[in-house]
Amino acid sequence: MAILGIDVGGTFTDFVANREGKLLLWKVPTTRPPSSGVFQGLCLLEKEIECVVHGTTIATNAILEGKWAKTALLTTEGFRDVLEIGRQARPSLYDLFCERPAPIVPREWRLEVPERLDAQGRMVKPLDEPKVRELARKLKGKVDSVAVVFLFSFLDPRHEQRVRQILEEEGVEGPITLSSEVLPEF
Repeated sequence: MAILGIDVGGTFTDFVANREGKLLLWKVPTTRPPSSGVFQGLCLLEKEIECVVHGTTIATNAILEGKWAKTALLTTEGFRDVLEIGRQARPSLYDLFCERPAPIVPREWRLEVPERLDAQGRMVKPLDEPKVRELARKLKGKVDSVAVVFLFSFLDPRHEQRVRQILEEEGVEGPITLSSEVLPEF
């Protein structure tokens, strides 16, 4: 039995295994998709694996280099710019001219969905499903992933879940991530 550590980097995928007290090290070129290189490296370990620990710098490198997937952000109507405005936690709070980084999702791909829950999770405005279908047709084939981020969805995730279902029905490909699943809290 072996305990295996994997680190997927931008150039190489590194492996470290502890097999019965003996340390084994090897690397393979990082591939696209990264999982191919991981599986290639796993094949080099002939014994059973007891535990795998995985780490990656791919996401960090993407952020530092500004090379991320073309993503759409679907949000509650009226809250399209919250991602860019943020929570005002900035190093120079009173500097009106401080330079801000470009938003991860450009404004044209931050799309509003008519729907609303209140702070107790009660529906104030039902989900506008025809509008979601219209947005899905706009997104299809034009983005790599979609993030769905509705106000107070952590209290009642049904609107976000229904949006994912509609996007899938309309043929939007790629990961569809719901805020209520990633961080179900305010």
